Amino acid sequence: MDAIWKKSIACSTRCSRCDGALSKEDKRILSVYDHEPICLPCKKEEEARPDYETAARNMISACMAET
Repeated sequence: MDAIWKKSIACSTRCSRCDGALSKEDKRILSVYDHEPICLPCKKEEEARPDYETAARNMISACMAET
């Protein structure tokens, strides 16, 4: 799993949320909702959602269970 998400982030050329272009210099992160790479502006929007804390906790729990 570790190598999969690293490759997903490193190789992404578009934000899966807004479809904006991502250059190799652009910072990106995986969404807690669908584990797809997103740009930082989309991450800020994601963090503003009312269910973000629950989704983040669930994602962390699932990752801990896998490892």
